[in-house]
Amino acid sequence: MLVLSLLAVRIWRDRGVARRLVAVRDNELGAAAMGIPVLRTKLLAFGLSGFIAGYAGACLAFSTQRFSTETFDPTISFTIISMAVIGGLGSIPGAVLGALYLEGLPSIFGSNPTIQFLTSGLGLIAFILYLPGGLGELLHRFGDVVTVGLGAVQDRLPPRHPGAPLAGVAGSQDGTPPTLPAEPLVPGVVDS
Repeated sequence: MLVLSLLAVRIWRDRGVARRLVAVRDNELGAAAMGIPVLRTKLLAFGLSGFIAGYAGACLAFSTQRFSTETFDPTISFTIISMAVIGGLGSIPGAVLGALYLEGLPSIFGSNPTIQFLTSGLGLIAFILYLPGGLGELLHRFGDVVTVGLGAVQDRLPPRHPGAPLAGVAGSQDGTPPTLPAEPLVPGVVDS
């Protein structure tokens, strides 16, 4: 269910409605200036978040096979908020990383004082101070570093076929430096 939910949110996030939500979240005045109905978008965000919360609650009730008030103590709310902050607000992979951080570290390494510090309120404050984007930002930075590194490695590799001309580029067969075909900057307008 988690994988299906993450996939649905990821697909939904790339659509136009989600772009409206992000625009209103980032800059209300700018979104209103671009013609986005701010109030309607906020109501849509409220409704969608309620739907997702209800869906998650139904999944929890189904998995626990019972539904009572003892299931929802206040510490669970604090833990969920901590997962969102540690994972990174607005980051889908960050939400999963935040949950793995808070629930996985004590499960893997036990409950020693270092793990208790990292998963407590002081650890949360340290995350806010030193990594304000959360683990999601760290994941995105790592992806950027890998992309730049792969680009650098690709630039150092020799061409696949050293004698073959580059497709669509003039001057690559006779040893002259390649030149791209001249096209006007504006279609229909020729420089004189």
